Amino acid sequence: SVSLVANVDALTRDPDNLLLSRGPRTRLLAEQIRDSALAASGLLNRTIGGPSVKPWQPPGVWSEAGASGGDYVPDTGEGLYRRSLYTYRKRTAPPPSLITLDAGSREICQARRLTTNTPLQPLIFLNDMSFFECARKLADRCVAEVPGDAAKQRERAFVILAGRAPRPAERAAIDELHAPQQAEYEQDLPAARSVCGKEDPSLAALVVVCSTLLTSD
Repeated sequence: SVSLVANVDALTRDPDNLLLSRGPRTRLLAEQIRDSALAASGLLNRTIGGPSVKPWQPPGVWSEAGASGGDYVPDTGEGLYRRSLYTYRKRTAPPPSLITLDAGSREICQARRLTTNTPLQPLIFLNDMSFFECARKLADRCVAEVPGDAAKQRERAFVILAGRAPRPAERAAIDELHAPQQAEYEQDLPAARSVCGKEDPSLAALVVVCSTLLTSD
């Protein structure tokens, strides 16, 4: 993981910071945020080149903006998971999730991007179908990699996203989130199925954990 402080050992071993072991914390760009979530979940389609694709976005965006050519119809299959570089765009109705995360509309030249922090941004991570699917697939990945141990599955999700093990306070917060969610889904199996696709309260709670981790910085 990257340290904010340049300690003596790091300066001695890597004086030019070629290993990127230290530096300021900066938020990823909008496209990078989506791509990193897809990569963590194992969904990212790494194919290079080809036509633009239409990942999921809320219905009605094009029609309400008065865009020509009919309303937006998302692709199916692998097209949903291509890198954001290949996302089809209309200048009159750019992808709403990318715009909310400070991507440009491409109507004018953008020398650099501003970085804002608004309530709409976590709402995207919690409600956008693309990110919710990433949370589900990330939970499935953790169960497959660490079968039979819910605590280690939660820790594995953290490691995949953060590149390090959770600190004690972080682990406690994750456990505190998981326990009541699992208890709630044990009392409502249909709700568990709606979250994870099966009547598995532990997995459904893990999806919520993964979604929360994807929302966190």
